[in-house]
Amino acid sequence: MDIKESATYPYPIWGLHNSFLGDAPEVSEKVSIQNFEKNSIDISFEVITHNAGIDRLIKEGKAKYDCIVRCRSTFFLQHNYSESPNIAISVPTEKVHKRFDVKTVIVATEEIIQCDYLDL
Repeated sequence: MDIKESATYPYPIWGLHNSFLGDAPEVSEKVSIQNFEKNSIDISFEVITHNAGIDRLIKEGKAKYDCIVRCRSTFFLQHNYSESPNIAISVPTEKVHKRFDVKTVIVATEEIIQCDYLDL
C-alpha cells in the first residue's frame, strides 16, 4: 500500500488503480429492486473478498468500505460509506439514465501510522 504524503481522506487503499497485491475486492451477487414508493433503485450486496490487515483497519475505525455509484450520462456520483461488508444503497432514479456503475473500494479515513500488518 502506498499512501502519498499529500493524501487527503478518505483515501483509497484497496480496490482502485491496481496498487495492491492479491485479489481486488469482490462482491456477492447484487440484488436490485425498483422502489416505486421512494422513486429509487435499492441495491444490496456483500463484499466477499477479505484481507486480514484491511479487516483490522476497518475494525479499528481507520478504514471503511466506499460504494461508488456513477452514471456517465448524467455525471451523477454518489459515495456510500459503510463499516460492514453487507452494504445496502439507494440510487435516486431521477439522477441516473439507463445505465450506472457501482464499484466498491476500501478507503482510509485517517492517516495510518506504523501499520506493519498489511499485505497489500
